[in-house]
Amino acid sequence: MEKSLRIISIIVVLLSLLLALSACGTKEAKVTGIEAGITDLDESDFHLSALSDDSTLSKNDYVLNVGEQYRLVVGLTYNGGSRQPGFENTNNIKLYFDSDLFQIGEPNANSGQLIYPLECKQDFAYTVILVEGSEEYHTEVIVSTVK
Repeated sequence: MEKSLRIISIIVVLLSLLLALSACGTKEAKVTGIEAGITDLDESDFHLSALSDDSTLSKNDYVLNVGEQYRLVVGLTYNGGSRQPGFENTNNIKLYFDSDLFQIGEPNANSGQLIYPLECKQDFAYTVILVEGSEEYHTEVIVSTVK
């Protein structure tokens, strides 16, 4: 009887260990695209940014103040897998913007995202920052300034 209890205990421990290890996952998620947005310096999620609210034309339209510091956040969209993909290096992302309107600094990699310091240099009605991850993946961020 005691031997059967040991065998059952060992089987339960092994099954528990197997279940715990399989939950960690080893497959990286498949990249499906790229996304970008703008936040204040104290915000962490551009999806909930107050800079893009009911007063803007679209969900990726941001209203900024000239001369204030912001962050342009670039991330990957993905599905499947259990490991979140990140950027292998910052050179894979290209930004296309009007340098007379924006000052955009070098990126900092943080939690699988790239964070660029951003400042508007002058007033303008609307413009776009095009973010290109490859020929396959790109997105745009629409920006206007408050007068």
